[in-house]
Amino acid sequence: MSKLTDIYGDRGSGKTLLMAYFAEKANRINIPVIADFKLELPNYVPLQIDELLHLSYDTALIEFDEFDCYMNNRRSMSNLSLFINNTIKQSRKKRLDIISSTQLLDTIDWRFTELTNISIIAYGIVEQKKEEFFRYDVVFKSIFGNRIRKLLIPVNYMEGLYNKYDTNETIEQSDITELTLDIKDQKKLNIEVERVTNKILAQRVEFNIGEKKITEKKLHDILLQLEEPESLAFYVSSRLNQKLGFD
Repeated sequence: MSKLTDIYGDRGSGKTLLMAYFAEKANRINIPVIADFKLELPNYVPLQIDELLHLSYDTALIEFDEFDCYMNNRRSMSNLSLFINNTIKQSRKKRLDIISSTQLLDTIDWRFTELTNISIIAYGIVEQKKEEFFRYDVVFKSIFGNRIRKLLIPVNYMEGLYNKYDTNETIEQSDITELTLDIKDQKKLNIEVERVTNKILAQRVEFNIGEKKITEKKLHDILLQLEEPESLAFYVSSRLNQKLGFD
């Protein structure tokens, strides 16, 4: 049965380190680890979000660092979060374990947290009997009630994992380009619209832009081909038609 695990804790409490710990254990038994952060392990596979539903592995460990970048509850009905939720449901049909980490529980779409089998709270380093450990509380969820177990992993063991991943690697929000456009001021937005409009006009022959207005469908396709934000379509459409003399 596949397991869904969420990990919570403050910065530096050992969340990503614990994910590297699980990845290293998977590596020992030759299970692929598909992660959105780089791991120096032979079985590491870079995560490609759009390929999640078509994974060729029957058994794998999938790891999401800073999971709120994907499943933030403020945009729980976005195409991305709906896609990941569907992936999670599909994981039940295979032996795919999914682990996510984030700082705050309430930032994650409740549809994921309701499905998780295990929740782990990271506390960082604690001292016990003159030895240092990374402490975690592991909550096993059940319809019959939750069981909590304390997990202590020696610091000197975890230090061997420091070179297995990049602690400074940032997980960029998948829709960061769109978000950046949303917060641009009027002057910067106008510059961006002008840039993309001129870029399209420079390739008007290639895109077969002639004597008719460009349809919304065609414009979205052009923006996709140019790898430009589709959220600009409304402004670029007006600017293009204006420059082409259709307004």
